[in-house]
Amino acid sequence: MKFPLEKILTISARDYCEMNGKYLVDYTAKGIHVNEHDYKVMESFLKQIPADAEVVVEYRAAGGNRWAWANGTALIPRNP
Repeated sequence: MKFPLEKILTISARDYCEMNGKYLVDYTAKGIHVNEHDYKVMESFLKQIPADAEVVVEYRAAGGNRWAWANGTALIPRNP
């Protein structure tokens, strides 16, 4: 199953938790970092998101002539 793009957010982990009545300690965090050809960066990023991630926060990306990067933090519920 492909991770839904609408669950890749630019807001902070703290803001996400606050909006959803949860706490940071309810999650394990995993950093996701990709440096890839410009046209493949999103595909590579999506492949690195853990299957049990609830959301990706603090997403940032940039591209150049041929290369691009993207990073974010996957939040994985401790007690699903």
